[in-house]
Amino acid sequence: MKKTTYRPEIDGLRAIAVLAVIIFHAGVEQLSGGFIGVDIFYVISGFLITAIIINSLEKKSFSYAGFYARRAKRLLPAALMMILVTVAFAAVILSPEKYYQLAKSAEFSTLFMANIWFMKHSGYFDLSTQISPLVHMWSLSIEEQFYFCYPFLLAVAYKFRKLQAIYLSIVFIIISTFLLNISLVNTYPNFTFYMLPTRAWELGIGALIHFLPPLRHKQANLASALSFTGFVAIFYSLFSISENDAYPGYLAAIPTLATAAIIYSLHHHNNLLKKLLVNKNLVFIGQISYSSYLWHWPIIVFYRIYINERAFNFTEIVALILISLLTGFLSWKYVENHFRYKEHTNKQVFNITGMAIAISVILIASVLVTRGFSDRVSEDLAKISNKKLMRSLPCVEQIKPFSAIDEQFCVIGVPWQSADKKGIVWGDSHSLHFGQLLHLLAKKQGVSLIIAPRKCPAYLNERYIKSHYPKYPNFNSHCTFRNQVTLNWLQDHHEVNLVILAASWSAQHRMHYTDQYLENKSNAKLNKKNPDIGASLSKVAFRALLAQLTDKKILLMGDIPRPNKNLNECAFSQETILLRKKCEPNQYKYLDSKTTLAWHKSSDKVIQKISQEYDNVTAIIPTELMCNKKHCQTFINKELIYRDDNHIRSNLSLQTAEIFAKKLTLTDFFATL
Repeated sequence: MKKTTYRPEIDGLRAIAVLAVIIFHAGVEQLSGGFIGVDIFYVISGFLITAIIINSLEKKSFSYAGFYARRAKRLLPAALMMILVTVAFAAVILSPEKYYQLAKSAEFSTLFMANIWFMKHSGYFDLSTQISPLVHMWSLSIEEQFYFCYPFLLAVAYKFRKLQAIYLSIVFIIISTFLLNISLVNTYPNFTFYMLPTRAWELGIGALIHFLPPLRHKQANLASALSFTGFVAIFYSLFSISENDAYPGYLAAIPTLATAAIIYSLHHHNNLLKKLLVNKNLVFIGQISYSSYLWHWPIIVFYRIYINERAFNFTEIVALILISLLTGFLSWKYVENHFRYKEHTNKQVFNITGMAIAISVILIASVLVTRGFSDRVSEDLAKISNKKLMRSLPCVEQIKPFSAIDEQFCVIGVPWQSADKKGIVWGDSHSLHFGQLLHLLAKKQGVSLIIAPRKCPAYLNERYIKSHYPKYPNFNSHCTFRNQVTLNWLQDHHEVNLVILAASWSAQHRMHYTDQYLENKSNAKLNKKNPDIGASLSKVAFRALLAQLTDKKILLMGDIPRPNKNLNECAFSQETILLRKKCEPNQYKYLDSKTTLAWHKSSDKVIQKISQEYDNVTAIIPTELMCNKKHCQTFINKELIYRDDNHIRSNLSLQTAEIFAKKLTLTDFFATL
């Protein structure tokens, strides 16, 4: 099996892989595991690259320069072309901050280090990656990093004990990196998903095929059984694995082993599956798969941004898939093949490659230097499109109040040590998004508020209640610890007499469960879960917490009306000269009251009921103050108040912040302190 003769069925497998990825990214929810197409590619790459290296080693013709020159000619022209076109087109559609972030990811992508960038900045399934045009370069970066290390390993191993040493090296790669993968997937999910040390085993599985004894002709039944089992396993993975699973983990072994089984069993064996895979249409898609993969994601992302990040309809999904394949074909014909088969010496290839990368880096740097060509939009538009500005908090200082938590936290109002009145804003990210309003009022009243410990609803304690975060398996134990530390601190610091509890209650209720009530611990989407279960459980947890805070003045801040969709893109599109489709007023200027109040019903009811049970507890229910019979407000004083699909922004004008605080009755509450 060491010969590198062309095998059309492998192109057929490539076609399945690329179609799975494109269809998944185009928004076909039924293909929940479409991202496993990348795992199929890895096995194929490991198989083919190992054949190339071993053949040249055995012929004593292996050359590092030759190997890397061929890789450069094969991969770089199409990739650099895609990156440069993406960065250029982004100038007419992206807001400055998003353009700036794209340029950063483009620099890393140009150097095939995109996986490092995205590992540090976002999870693959996070909302932010859905509008990041180059996130797909992570997988190609892993392959390039593998190609950089792998030939050295095989060449050195071959010098010692020929093929036996290569075999042992590959086995070591598979075992060590697979064990690292399963040991880190629950604690460091981003690292495990994006990085070579936890993915190399997948390429190793492909490489190991070369050392399996070939199936003889009389073993045709075994070959058929293996190939069809592999085919079924791939399709099982496509429809059963989802973004809510810990991945790669153990689950990635299913598509990788399945792909290896097909490649292995179909060598010199013909059956119905092989006839399917060598179908000329499927083989053709496999041949253009690299270019199609490169181009599909920028096309999908830019269209998503153009329509202001709404979901695609059926016609759009079909069109995006076809356009991705057509663009892939054009790139394959006029870029990929044009450079791949040109005759150049290795030195010429490296010189051209170095020059092309240098020019790309310099051009992309112009976007970074100009901060995304910020002059393209007005200051008002920047306010509702720049996530950094919208998250900014007016911290008067950062302090570290808890000895058991090695973090500094934002203080708003007046400095902590000089304040006569002290309080804490306790909760998840929704404790942060009230920061601007609370700072304004606390400063006037001479109050110092510390926003800590962040990340978790205050009542979350594993004894009473848990929240289901598949991507953060230690969330409950982590929050239980942080909340207990905070509670102990409050009980030891009697001078801190104000506690403001704020969290994304309406979403949390849909994630709450206990070992007795597991309905919400499922992979269903947030809007499919049962908020009544979470509401019932939260009452118990709330009472357990508030019973220990009877000497404090408590303010329960309910959820603001939750859009559950990003309104900023629509608001941005109305005024910008950039390439954006205009939105109808009902898409961003207001929320439908019936839908919004139904979403908040259970959490608002719990907050109201709990507040009535304790004399020291006051509740503010924003939905009662911001919604009428038809609509809920999204604009105050002609300013959009949101930064995304569920948070208010922290860079409102002073006048708007004052009006907003008064509308929420926060002004009246602080007057009583």
